[in-house]
Amino acid sequence: MQQQKVQPLNRKCPRCGAAHGNIYAYCRECHREYERNRRRAAGVPAMRHLTDIEIHQAVADYADGASLPRIAAALGVHSSTVMHKLNALGIDTNSTGRYRGTKAWGWKGGRYQHSDGYIRILVQGRVRPEHRLVMEEHLGRMLEDHETVHHINGVRDDNRLENLQLRQGQHGQGVVRQCNACGSFDIRAQPIGGRTGREA
Repeated sequence: MQQQKVQPLNRKCPRCGAAHGNIYAYCRECHREYERNRRRAAGVPAMRHLTDIEIHQAVADYADGASLPRIAAALGVHSSTVMHKLNALGIDTNSTGRYRGTKAWGWKGGRYQHSDGYIRILVQGRVRPEHRLVMEEHLGRMLEDHETVHHINGVRDDNRLENLQLRQGQHGQGVVRQCNACGSFDIRAQPIGGRTGREA
């Protein structure tokens, strides 16, 4: 397959008659004028510089919680004009950063149910499983990495202390260790004193 040679554009602007190599029908200057007219007809605010008074008002409105589109509509400019001016002044206009944590629209006190069924809580900027927090509060210490908390009845969002059991390592779902002799759940691993292998 033979490649075609790309011919340089040699056009004549239908508006002013100047020769140009622009990809549009109009030359660069006429195309800019065409775009300005098109935006004006569509009701898009013109791109213009803000005065010092308008900048001061935009900063005050944004600090009071007004959105960029609302500020831009009040000033009669595009929202990107306001955003760029605020960013140039060192003001972060990233909306996700403004509305995190307690300021977020969907804030529910930092407690929510994860898709895995466990309840999670925001504690000092860190999300932690509620069942581990309940056990740590009961024991008066932080849990070790190898310690896990088991839900006795198998319901992952039932974090009552009487439904929780401290375990060493991983544990199976819906399985609980119980003493066969007395039925007590209060059992622990006991080291085998001095035996290293099977006795004959």
